[in-house]
Amino acid sequence: MSRVFENPSELVFGRETADQARERFEAAIHRIVSEHAGQDISIVSHGTVISLFAATVLDIDPYCLWSRLELPSYLTFTLPTFRLEEVVEAVC
Repeated sequence: MSRVFENPSELVFGRETADQARERFEAAIHRIVSEHAGQDISIVSHGTVISLFAATVLDIDPYCLWSRLELPSYLTFTLPTFRLEEVVEAVC
């Protein structure tokens, strides 16, 4: 997994690079946020693409975030600014 985050433009496994996955996810998030302005929104996905997206909007290391996440975990952002409000690394 570290190779995915270290080389986001390289196809490490699967059908898309980390950059392609992040771009696809980010476009979907921005579309959903604009379609539901002023509403609370929950988006569920796997930790890899969430970490890639969060790293972009927060300017943090995506691998570091990904390695901290357990199952289940979630991040809470304010909208539409995407300011991080909360990271819950495991809910038991």
